[in-house]
Amino acid sequence: MHDFFGGACQYDTSLILHNFIIKKKYFDLELLNTRLKSFSYDISNENRIPEISLSSISSKGCIKLYAAEMQTLIKYLGLIIGDKVPKKDESYRLYVLLIKIMKVITSKYYNVDLYNYLDCLIQEYLCLRQEIYPESPAKSKHHNLVHYPRVTHSSTIPVVLGSFRINPSA
Repeated sequence: MHDFFGGACQYDTSLILHNFIIKKKYFDLELLNTRLKSFSYDISNENRIPEISLSSISSKGCIKLYAAEMQTLIKYLGLIIGDKVPKKDESYRLYVLLIKIMKVITSKYYNVDLYNYLDCLIQEYLCLRQEIYPESPAKSKHHNLVHYPRVTHSSTIPVVLGSFRINPSA
């Protein structure tokens, strides 16, 4: 799962936020950071998101967060800034696909249909990403997502395979 939270999500959340903040100006970085700081996360969730810098949301940037923090950001970003972004925005659609993939790969229960669904989600995600961000080629971490359905089907559920580094400051 490191390829997902520690790779694809870090690169693509940066692209998505760059599009929202810099290109389309739906909101500004100050609003995002204010909302990140004041958001009521799950009581059990100690992975509060640190302030996001302007350099981490450049078109070539990468948001540097621990995998557990990135999972939290993906889980809640729609609630944090969703009121500022049109739901038909292509970058927002990409974000929604990230959420769907996250829900499948962190699921504790699988069936055969879920492997096929995951495969479809990943293919759609990678195609949409290429379509809206052609200037930012996919990294090897993106390509590794293609193998998730086969690997999980032949071994075990991804949440068992994954490991998160606990945030030492929490």
